[in-house]
Amino acid sequence: MLRRFHYLFACLVFMFMSAVPAHALLTEAIVGAVVEWGTKKAIDYMLDYLNEPENNGDINVVENKAEKGDPIAQYNLGLMSYNGYIVEKNVYRAITLWEEAARNGSTEAQCSLGYLYYHGEGVRQNYSEALKYFNMAAEHNDSIGQYNAGIMYFNGKGAPKNIPEALKMFRKSAERGEVAAQFALGSIYYDGEGVTRDVFEAFKYFMMAANQGDAESQCNIGSMYYNGEGVERDESKALEWWSKAANQGNTEAIHNIESILKEEE
Repeated sequence: MLRRFHYLFACLVFMFMSAVPAHALLTEAIVGAVVEWGTKKAIDYMLDYLNEPENNGDINVVENKAEKGDPIAQYNLGLMSYNGYIVEKNVYRAITLWEEAARNGSTEAQCSLGYLYYHGEGVRQNYSEALKYFNMAAEHNDSIGQYNAGIMYFNGKGAPKNIPEALKMFRKSAERGEVAAQFALGSIYYDGEGVTRDVFEAFKYFMMAANQGDAESQCNIGSMYYNGEGVERDESKALEWWSKAANQGNTEAIHNIESILKEEE
């Protein structure tokens, strides 16, 4: 059966049972900005930009470029201001810089603002504004913007619930390689939420995410092989995919493998 947890889909376990996946609260499903704020990844991202040959490690060069309307400089300077890295921490300045960058076409800034408005960080929480910025990024073929807009349409946040629009956004995002969108579509088709239930489509999208290393999807693929859902039953392939998920610490996959081994004793 499927176990419920706080994302869009839970891992199937080994028994010959099917169950309905749980759809997450939206707050658990929104993907953060392109750069994870406050992390080593963010610091590396900012340093890489600052040390580009044309910037020569000089923050004044970045400041001048931002003042002249360079959206990349505006986004990065905003990121520095948000984190208090190299420049003084100033969330409000970061928001101002991201607003300018968003108007100048930066999808990173658009997604960052959408995230802030969704969570009410540094601004008053406003789902309509969040969706506006995610849609701006989506229109520029940004996979994170497409996924987040899809989540908001799916849950009726910032706009009336609109499953067809959500699916359109998810598909665009999935086609651009966004694992979260691939996982979401797998869940929706497995569950039959707003679409005709189709385990073959579910298997297709989970496989897309599994091939990119997503442990939950790998676990789901293993369970679908074991149960013969959307694919011919194959216990050896089930174990293969569960092992991939287990190697990443997926507890359900570990449980499934242990259960199989106990049965064989």
